[in-house]
Amino acid sequence: PVTADVGALWGQVGFGWRSGALNMMAPADPFAFVVALLGTLTWWSPSFSLVLLWWLALPLAGLGAWIFAARLTDRPVIRAFVGIGYGLAPTLFVALSDGRPAAVIAHILLPWLCFAALKALRSWSASAAAALLFAAVVACSPSIAPVLFLMWLGTLTLTGRYVSRFLAIPLPAVVLFAPLVLWQVFRGTPLGLVADPGNATMTHVPAHWQLALGFPLEGLGGWLDLTGTGPDKLNLVVVVVVIVLVGILAALAISGLFSPTPIRAQLALGIALVALISAIASSSLSVSFAGSIAVTTWPGAALSVMW
Repeated sequence: PVTADVGALWGQVGFGWRSGALNMMAPADPFAFVVALLGTLTWWSPSFSLVLLWWLALPLAGLGAWIFAARLTDRPVIRAFVGIGYGLAPTLFVALSDGRPAAVIAHILLPWLCFAALKALRSWSASAAAALLFAAVVACSPSIAPVLFLMWLGTLTLTGRYVSRFLAIPLPAVVLFAPLVLWQVFRGTPLGLVADPGNATMTHVPAHWQLALGFPLEGLGGWLDLTGTGPDKLNLVVVVVVIVLVGILAALAISGLFSPTPIRAQLALGIALVALISAIASSSLSVSFAGSIAVTTWPGAALSVMW
């Protein structure tokens, strides 16, 4: 639950006394804006918006990926495959089961951001939408800001005469984060900027090879837990099956390098590699605490970019 009063939600936006902090005046985390907007959608019961988010997360993520894929291909089978694949991404399921609303929202908004960015080549309104979505995604997951900024810089170098439509896309995010950046820098804790918004949630960081398979949690997204009481050979079979299934996706992605327009696959694979590196770096960084236990930054948002 968030609060029973929309006014209290908006009261957490801006600069003021932070709830849960003793005698501390501080700027709000940008995610407070996202929570306030979400709660306003169901103003009669702000917490109900989170219930709706959990119910609609999978179809919204899949729909966004399907619409994004429609900008790249006319083949309905490929668009459906992309939509289903992204909607069933392990990062989304783990975020839902762990209770990470910021990660869920970031996963949902990422394909819509990419769709708006592609459409911005021909539309100023799409450029404005991309700017707002960019700010919302960074607010939900500050740890993937470097990846998104690299994507933005790459876009500036490739769009030619349409570059003006992309120049201001990060501006709302910069304005949103400016007070928090200054506050954290003056406190001497600049790495606090990449902390996941909301309550610190413990997670068991997986090995790097499991991150490379797209799983932000050890146990291959529950497959090893399912077979944990069985013989060791069964666990080995499960690992091989998961590797083969993800390997098929990787092979499909790599096959794009041999298509008539390999530049798309080159860019996509480059972004996926940077996102994987970001996920590994996030899983090695602890900037928040649950009690006295250091909590690593959630790698799932970067894996959503990779996926």
